[in-house]
Amino acid sequence: METKPKKPFYKVWWFWAIVVVVLIAIGSSAKPQTPTGTPQAQKEASTTTEPKKEVPAAPKEAVIKTTATELYDAYDANQIAADEKYKGKTLEITGTIYSIGKDVLNSPYVQLEAKNPLLGVQCYLSKDEASKAATLQKGQKVTLKGRGDGKILNAMVKDCVIVQ
Repeated sequence: METKPKKPFYKVWWFWAIVVVVLIAIGSSAKPQTPTGTPQAQKEASTTTEPKKEVPAAPKEAVIKTTATELYDAYDANQIAADEKYKGKTLEITGTIYSIGKDVLNSPYVQLEAKNPLLGVQCYLSKDEASKAATLQKGQKVTLKGRGDGKILNAMVKDCVIVQ
């Protein structure tokens, strides 16, 4: 009886299924580019002759102060309840730095420790804060302020600034 030669890994269906899932996960965590951020859109906005209307200031949202461990534990216990409490809200998180780096889209982040040694709170820094991240070190205690963004493996916080 003759045995079939093994197919290369890139010719099997499950390999491509994994690739699609990974790409969807990466794409869903990427921040979309707004057209107002392009130089052309900024130029058009500055040449508009319409008078600007005074928009009443929105009431200032309260900052939720928490630790990285508390935030991760809340998501670990009940993701739906944690999303209601933290997602889309301004958070001030204090914790110990586990790692500092950039993701596959070249976005700088700081990961704070939680009880799980592999997972924690991943704080994506705003573009203005990237140079400040170069001064941070693993094991350093830090306070970051950002917008809660749910959980994909790690609890996610976007648009973070380094407070302390």
